[in-house]
Amino acid sequence: ARLVAGAALLAVLLTLPYLLAFRALQAEQGFRRPPGMSVKMSFQPSRDLTSWSHVYIGVLGGDGEVLFPGLLPLVLGAIALRRRRRVAWFYAAAAAVLVVLSLGPELSVGSRTLALPYRWLAALPPFDSMRHPFTFASVALFLLAVLAGLGWSRLGLAAKPWAGPAIVLVAIAETMTDAPRLREVPAGVPPAYAMLATMPPGPILELPVLAEESVLWAARHGLPVLNGIGAFTPAQTLVLDRYVSNHWLAAVPEDIDTSRPTRYLLARFPVRYVIIPIGRVAGLRPLAAAFDRSRTFRFLVEAPDGDRIYEVVRDP
Repeated sequence: ARLVAGAALLAVLLTLPYLLAFRALQAEQGFRRPPGMSVKMSFQPSRDLTSWSHVYIGVLGGDGEVLFPGLLPLVLGAIALRRRRRVAWFYAAAAAVLVVLSLGPELSVGSRTLALPYRWLAALPPFDSMRHPFTFASVALFLLAVLAGLGWSRLGLAAKPWAGPAIVLVAIAETMTDAPRLREVPAGVPPAYAMLATMPPGPILELPVLAEESVLWAARHGLPVLNGIGAFTPAQTLVLDRYVSNHWLAAVPEDIDTSRPTRYLLARFPVRYVIIPIGRVAGLRPLAAAFDRSRTFRFLVEAPDGDRIYEVVRDP
């Protein structure tokens, strides 16, 4: 009991800085996840017990959250429990608790809906901002791996000199899959950011608002940017993205200055520069032409790759 209490205290101390930072961000941005999202993204065995392994993908499929651990850890975990070691039952119980939590706030059984412990957990901050309970099932797989190691250690076969490499090869064969698909991203940043680094500082907005590459560029150049995408994108950034997509990208207005995105951008964001990446994103030349006619966005310079940089002119 003292060891468990000590481990729990250590875990709290190690995670406390992250919890406090997340709690402050949650209070600032008002992050809350609706219960329906937790229901949708809970662990559903019929959907999520799949695998990308060559051994199992033909039988189980590769959709869902691919949480099937393979037969080897299940068999070795069962051996650990059969030997009735107390530590093995501890890991098994902890994994079972995590799996129950991963099922989300409710479980449908026939025509009935049963409330589950996750519903009570989700009522406590910062857990009320979680959106995918199946994460708990992923952590349970780590405990299953420990349980499998305990089971292997209880076998007399494990003492053989060749047994260690053999069991590793079996595990590799069971989990082997295709290499991950990667996309080459050139080193450095687009020329527009190198040019902005020589200009007076100010927040930058690159279009489209939620372009994935803009986050990568921000990590490389270190300049202040208004772009962002992820699980906790601020609500006003999502609104701006919707306005820009509907009123600038889908159909370019004749007068950019009176358009809804412009009014919202100037009212909610301290933007100074706007990049229209016509050299990297197809179809943005009509928008750049509308910006050229604008009184709010003053054209500054065109980068060597064709991207155009505009500065915001605010009416005092």
